[in-house]
Amino acid sequence: MNRQDQISACQSDRRRIRNCRRSFSAILFITTILNFIHHNFQAASAFAPSSFPSNHPNRFQSSTTQAPRTSDALQLAVAAYDTSKDQEMSDFQKRMRNLVQAPSPIRKKQKRTSRAPDNLVKVETLAEYKDVVGDADRLVVVRFYAPWCKACKAIAPAFYRLAVTYPEVLFVDVPVTPENANLHQGLGVPSLPFGHIYHPFGGLVEEVKISKKHFGAFVRSLKTYAQGSCDLNYLDESHLE
Repeated sequence: MNRQDQISACQSDRRRIRNCRRSFSAILFITTILNFIHHNFQAASAFAPSSFPSNHPNRFQSSTTQAPRTSDALQLAVAAYDTSKDQEMSDFQKRMRNLVQAPSPIRKKQKRTSRAPDNLVKVETLAEYKDVVGDADRLVVVRFYAPWCKACKAIAPAFYRLAVTYPEVLFVDVPVTPENANLHQGLGVPSLPFGHIYHPFGGLVEEVKISKKHFGAFVRSLKTYAQGSCDLNYLDESHLE
């Protein structure tokens, strides 16, 4: 048996001893309460109306003496035992017990106040993709993402801000679903999140990763197409030869 097992066994023995002590204290306390009730009942019986002569006026003749019920005595004993347990509990244990036993507050569902930009649409089928992207007469930016993808969620706010910045550009969200997996495969999407840029005269002009690391380059690329001009520092040296 290693040291960890010895420590666990020792802690288990301590818990059993502590539980035995509490059980013994509870039994002793309940026995004391029952003895106390029994003695009080005997004392009350000694002053019952039957012990006085029939012509002797006494205050007990107008009332009926009832013996306390065993169930009431047990309830009193259990309540007293719970009070003693509360006294033994630490403040931290009390706070944790109250936290667990307290009813959970009813949380109201918060309504989203923000809405998607007007130039942002969502497509989920190949037919919708052809109608939206293929027939567009303006610049189109497409984001391929998955609802469960953390990297996709990280760049979503920046993508929506980009749509607000360029209201003349059409932005398209294409989520991955079991029904449209062939759409992503057919378009050659290698990873998520991934972006496409479509020019009204040149068709597909950009296929890039748009994760947080590459999103800045994607924004600069979109800026060149939206403005209709290219910065010299953005061009690769091979284009100048």
